[in-house]
Amino acid sequence: MYFNPETATFGPLAYQVGDKFELVPNALMTLEAMDRKLAEEDKTLRTFRRFLGFSQTLQKDVLPILNLCKDKPTIFFAAVRYVCATARTHSV
Repeated sequence: MYFNPETATFGPLAYQVGDKFELVPNALMTLEAMDRKLAEEDKTLRTFRRFLGFSQTLQKDVLPILNLCKDKPTIFFAAVRYVCATARTHSV
């Protein structure tokens, strides 16, 4: 899932070619934008977090990136930060 700042929309972070996944060129920027958006979202409604859950971003995009980018620490750790950010909950 990539972030398009002009339209405030997201698309895939990686795509499958045969048996392999390939990253889109701006995957790191998108993961960082998603992490920022999670940190800034409404703590009660959690609309962005819900959108990510419904779109299955973790399963479709982030988990393949974790497998693909073991040798690319910058992208790997951005994906790990995203996973941690989606796991954070707001205590009432």
